[in-house]
Amino acid sequence: MQSNQTTLQDSATRFMAENLIFVGGAPRSGTTLVQRLLGAHPDIYGGPEFDLMPEISALFQRHLDLIESGRISKIIDQEQTRIAFRDLLHSLFKHKANEQSVSYISEKSPANCLIFDQLERIIPGCKKIMVLRDPRDILTSMLAVAKRYRDAGDPVPALIQTAASCARTIGDYQRSGILAAEQLDNVLVLHYENIISDPEQTCRLICENLGIEYVETMIQLEGKAMEGAIGDDQKWYTPDALRSGINTDKKQASINGYQHYLLQKYLPVSHPLMQHYQLSVPGFKPIHFFYAVKEYLTGNKHDRRSIRRRLRAGKNAG
Repeated sequence: MQSNQTTLQDSATRFMAENLIFVGGAPRSGTTLVQRLLGAHPDIYGGPEFDLMPEISALFQRHLDLIESGRISKIIDQEQTRIAFRDLLHSLFKHKANEQSVSYISEKSPANCLIFDQLERIIPGCKKIMVLRDPRDILTSMLAVAKRYRDAGDPVPALIQTAASCARTIGDYQRSGILAAEQLDNVLVLHYENIISDPEQTCRLICENLGIEYVETMIQLEGKAMEGAIGDDQKWYTPDALRSGINTDKKQASINGYQHYLLQKYLPVSHPLMQHYQLSVPGFKPIHFFYAVKEYLTGNKHDRRSIRRRLRAGKNAG
């Protein structure tokens, strides 16, 4: 009993708030693969998405706004608020660090890249990883997920309902992550294509960034399932996908001219981090309007059917 308590105390001493790793990137960009690589290191726990980071970030900003307005400045100041939120995050994750006897916890949620700046304010020096991927592949993958929702008769999440909403989502996430990488010196940018072409080099780069030793188990993912369920009823991920090895045989997706136009419109295609994707595409053409109207009408038809189906189910249940 005493030895077990000693182990937990040692682990708690190793895990500090600064040892939190936040992985972010557009949905379907490879953040889950990076999380699996991290979780395969013996000193890192990488589990399912925590989901609450955007809300915690928003609450932190709300506190700062109230302090600046004078509303709660007599009770707490900005530095005390920062420390309180840092300690909150440490408390939320330290129990898992103790249980797993690890020094690092990796929290992977695509939306983390939207709040990298706030995370840095709360925990100066915390590690952040931004995952970039060819936007054509992200768009195609998002639309495939949307199709699975429609095939199941379920409402499609707003961020992937149409090619336009997918492109806006990709643009928002990639712009935020790239901006954070420019402004902060502790954001590691990884390209999905480099990860699958040379996973060992990627993992060595990650370990160097974290200041820990690389171990071969990081790239030995075959058959290793991530703890906890990820995704909505297997629409985003299948169990097989979460147990498979690294798929090095990925081919670039083919998209139409309208989708190319959307990516050029919403993404920072001229940024140095994006230039090697060579997203040079023509401007808007009349045929693109046809694609846009068709997509809108088709998507809304599926959503209306889903809503009617759910209403009927609820009425019958009553």
